[in-house]
Amino acid sequence: MRYCEQVASDWGLFNQALTLLGPTLGVDGDAGRTWTADWKVLFAPMSDPRTAGVDPVTGPITINEICATGSEYVELTNPASPSQNLADLSLADADVDGGPRFEKAVRFAAGTVLARGARLVIQGGVPTPRTGLQTKCMDGVKRCYEASWDVSGGRGETIYLLSRDDVVLDQAMYPKDGPADGQSWSRLPDGSAAFTVGKATPDKENLAP
Repeated sequence: MRYCEQVASDWGLFNQALTLLGPTLGVDGDAGRTWTADWKVLFAPMSDPRTAGVDPVTGPITINEICATGSEYVELTNPASPSQNLADLSLADADVDGGPRFEKAVRFAAGTVLARGARLVIQGGVPTPRTGLQTKCMDGVKRCYEASWDVSGGRGETIYLLSRDDVVLDQAMYPKDGPADGQSWSRLPDGSAAFTVGKATPDKENLAP
């Protein structure tokens, strides 16, 4: 009986995957059942792939703001969940194949916790990044991590939040030739909505430009 139940379960999962990925396999699919914008692009290949960067919040920790002009940074936030342990999670930019560049990922140290409503800034473009949580950061930021990789505004950039096992937990795409100086690619309203152009506000509530 257990074997039959497993077969039934596997068959159900297969049908769910087929419904979602059907267009890539030459059969009908249902775009309405996809849970992120980057999956929705599969159903409309001619659509602007930058819409993949406006995915809804799907986990307790989300990429909340990306800035590629002036001080480069990525901001994570815990919008509504109880305190979350970030130890061994990491943040990565995109490799040449478009997936996460694992070898340059910034790994969060033991004791890195995000309380409900808290934020964590990862500063990019640091030639010799220091490891661990830092307290000497860009103006207005009390604590941060440092990354050697840049946020590319000219060609666009995908940022990945990775689990301890390097599974993608969240991702966001910064658009090519995106926000101007003093602006960022932000979730507006803060922590809960799609990405759009906002004011650069590292470690603070996202605001309209």
